Amino acid sequence: MRGIAACAALFTILASPAPAAAWGTQAHRRATEKAIEASPAGPWRDFLRAHASFLSANSVTADRRRSNDRADRRPEREGPRHYIDLEKFERAGIDAERLHPPRRGLPDGYGFVPWAIEESVDDAAREMRAGDWVSALRYLADLAHYAEDACVPLHTTENHDGQSTNQRGVHGRWESDLVRRLGRRIERRAPPALPADSGVSPWGLAWEEIRRAHAAIPGVLAADRAAAAEDPAYGEAYLDAFEARAADGLLERFDAAARLAARLWRLAHERAGRPAPPAGLRYVDRAVLGGALRVDETRGTLAWSFDVEDVGTESSRDAAYRVTVLAGRRKLLDEIRPAGEPARGVVPLGGASAARVEIRFAVPGDVVQENDRHRLTWTRTR
Repeated sequence: MRGIAACAALFTILASPAPAAAWGTQAHRRATEKAIEASPAGPWRDFLRAHASFLSANSVTADRRRSNDRADRRPEREGPRHYIDLEKFERAGIDAERLHPPRRGLPDGYGFVPWAIEESVDDAAREMRAGDWVSALRYLADLAHYAEDACVPLHTTENHDGQSTNQRGVHGRWESDLVRRLGRRIERRAPPALPADSGVSPWGLAWEEIRRAHAAIPGVLAADRAAAAEDPAYGEAYLDAFEARAADGLLERFDAAARLAARLWRLAHERAGRPAPPAGLRYVDRAVLGGALRVDETRGTLAWSFDVEDVGTESSRDAAYRVTVLAGRRKLLDEIRPAGEPARGVVPLGGASAARVEIRFAVPGDVVQENDRHRLTWTRTR
């Protein structure tokens, strides 16, 4: 996604206007969840299922980095990792598919989602080989995000928002408005079937879907144009007409996104040598906000932390956050802290087998919205 609004739509170019968001938060999360269920039955899928909440929540972390235009682990901008403008490569006479990683000599501002995919596969495989499954999960979540973005038609073109065809706003109308309309159909869709993938590479799979997504662009634009002719105000009549013409194509791209994420996860695991995933991790969850829980079952304590700098709350001396730790119905902690204080602590679990940490940020006088509340949960591994 190229941009994020909290709990809104799911999926920059350096030299042209910034693209709209791709997929939306909920669509990214649903696609990632479908990818987990599409994965082959066995220990690998059991591992993914055990950390489904982590993977789903963090499938949009790359968009949070992109919205800040800050790369957490790489000295480069995040934005271009979410798209590729194929027309720019074609005009420059560059066969982008032959520029296999490592990424050398790539023109600035052309986008490099296939390279982001390949790099994320390598990153996840490296961490699995090293036995750092917590870090591997982060890279697997990023990998899902980039894979899903690569399946969006308007993420493969410099005409990403219809600006070249007098259809500005089509990006949002397709991946936001239409996705919302199709929400229940997306929820009910069965996980896509996975092929055997014998002898395939992450690079080849990424390009296969990028080409398919690019081929779908004329259909998206034609559907938008025809619907706008029926309702130039882009009201309900437009949405009805757009849904009738574009819904099947969007659902096909959603399935492709979930399928590609699952296939790439499997290839990352194979590249790592197929190490046995751990039966349980003490690091149990990580919020989109940027937080973690660690449980010391020997001492019976729960340590929690949040990355306050990623909250985006106004830098005010009056800004504050409230943290609540609950074990069942028991309240282990409930206090208000100034925003400048570290958002971390340790509490005794008192024999509890599950716990929840909630943190809410607000400036006095503001109404705290649901998307200002962030949760981390833990359940004892049996």
